[in-house]
Amino acid sequence: MEKHLVIDDLINTQKQFWLDLQVHCIIECCGIDALELNNSHFITIVNKYGALNIIKYFIKILKHLNYSLNEFVSSKLLNIYEDKMDFSNRILKLLEKITENNYGNKE
Repeated sequence: MEKHLVIDDLINTQKQFWLDLQVHCIIECCGIDALELNNSHFITIVNKYGALNIIKYFIKILKHLNYSLNEFVSSKLLNIYEDKMDFSNRILKLLEKITENNYGNKE
């Protein structure tokens, strides 16, 4: 068994969503660091695709990661190879950001 889980099939189902998050650079060059995930641009893009759709998409990714026995995750589109738990935490933080913004759970 490979030590990493290739998640491109999952990522590609919402490829344009990820590409629309490119701000600082392009993913092919800077990887996930090219994406704007920390401000209103992220929420604008989420709302463009429908917050509920993106929430369901992120949950699907998390379930897939949770069921995998692999230690690492990789994606050509996101230009990443990282610890599966680190990537899961990234997705969880994004989910939290969406729910806080769209459902008024700000603290």
